[in-house]
Amino acid sequence: MNNTTKYMNRFVIRYRPDKHNGENNNTGKEHFYWLKLDGDYFTNKGKPVGFVGYDENSKSFKSFRWDNVLSMIALDTPPELS
Repeated sequence: MNNTTKYMNRFVIRYRPDKHNGENNNTGKEHFYWLKLDGDYFTNKGKPVGFVGYDENSKSFKSFRWDNVLSMIALDTPPELS
């Protein structure tokens, strides 16, 4: 994933991870992330279960599971719709 491609779309997501910074999230705390996405995803037994995004705040790549995403809002219009 290249974080400079013009085909990346920006999103803000509200996420409740099982772990955050290596610690169990026993309280169910929610976090917000401003991400750039290019459509990459990861699978478990051939089924898509999550995605990888470039976190604009930490300037690093992070993995997210779909079952922990609470909301996702597009910040950009995809190039094909512009």
